[in-house]
Amino acid sequence: MTPSETWEQMKVRHAREELAKLDQIATDAYCRGQAGAAPSRADRPMQIIYSYAREAGVSVDMLRGGDRTKRACRHRHEVMLRLKEETDLSLPAIGRLLGGRDHTTIMNGIERAKAKREAAQ
Repeated sequence: MTPSETWEQMKVRHAREELAKLDQIATDAYCRGQAGAAPSRADRPMQIIYSYAREAGVSVDMLRGGDRTKRACRHRHEVMLRLKEETDLSLPAIGRLLGGRDHTTIMNGIERAKAKREAAQ
């Protein structure tokens, strides 16, 4: 507990840290479970989401949630692009996987991720 942190703030911080740990354990377990067998067609999109979360060090909840911070959006856009490139899912289906987003939001995210990749090259 920091000097400026109240008891309630400390409890909230602790709960968030515990949830992040549990999310990481679940992500690792999911990826390990899928590593031995070829994923079914239905599992592939979730495997992409979980493996991206693991390699980027972010939570799946952040990718699927409503967080609109720059960091969250950047990672979410990259997942949108990967899902479009690596699966044959429609834009509405990708939107449903990522928290019920509209297909136009997915289109915009894919374009932003492509622009970010091109700028990095």
